[in-house]
Amino acid sequence: MPDRTAENLAIWEGIRDKAESKIAALVERTRASIPKDKSLAQFRTARPVARQFYEILEVRANEWVSEVHRICRDARNNPIDSETKDFRQAVFDFVIEPFIDEQLVDLMLQAAGFKDMECQLAKRGDRDLKAYMPERYASLSARASGCREVKEKVRSKWIQKLSRRRTSLASADTSPTAEPEHKQEFRVSDDGRSIFWNGKHWALTSRQGQAVRILYERYKSGTPDVSDYEILEALGTSNSRLRDTFRNSPLWNTLIISKKKGMHRLDPENVSRVSPRNTRTAPNTR
Repeated sequence: MPDRTAENLAIWEGIRDKAESKIAALVERTRASIPKDKSLAQFRTARPVARQFYEILEVRANEWVSEVHRICRDARNNPIDSETKDFRQAVFDFVIEPFIDEQLVDLMLQAAGFKDMECQLAKRGDRDLKAYMPERYASLSARASGCREVKEKVRSKWIQKLSRRRTSLASADTSPTAEPEHKQEFRVSDDGRSIFWNGKHWALTSRQGQAVRILYERYKSGTPDVSDYEILEALGTSNSRLRDTFRNSPLWNTLIISKKKGMHRLDPENVSRVSPRNTRTAPNTR
């Protein structure tokens, strides 16, 4: 496929002067409207934040991105004409994706109850949140993780809608070397105690589920390595070892691996060395 970056840039530069000020105004209007959104407010105050909040947030986020897309369409010289593939790609590359990574993140964090300083810390990562907001770290970290998950869902939707990447993704799915669908599927329940991975269902203890849920949230955020101490502290077992939590579990050193000393991550693609035995853990509900 030829490099269309220059062509796409020219398309964006052709609408930028009309679009940028309107997008900035949209962001300001959205900031002002968020505190008045009764649906978001109804579920935001739950502890932990209710699942419905993130579902509503995903709807709102897609509405905000749709407005950005509409502004770009209307900024064309002939807005009633159909969008070309090149126009959609240019809008995605130079408007939609940067908006998702910057302004949309700010809006979602605001909707999740973050104040300005908390928002900046959340965007810098869990380490800064923990250092500067230790008393609210657990709550803020969980909400920031939920916002990151929504962001990636929104990104995926708009890739499918506007970007040529969807073609390459579809080609990868039909590749003869691809793993069977049931092997690739990876799901984790809300409490982490039920996993579908490597074509099997796995049942975990309460503490194992808590640990897996922490690892899973970081895996989804794109920063999968989590310190053992951070996990054990969240479990209330900071004087023990993480491997003791997963003693005799076939998920240890298969789904849960270590690439850095003192840290672990989930590796859902590691399916080659998993023993079929013990697909359920011992009946420990601690």
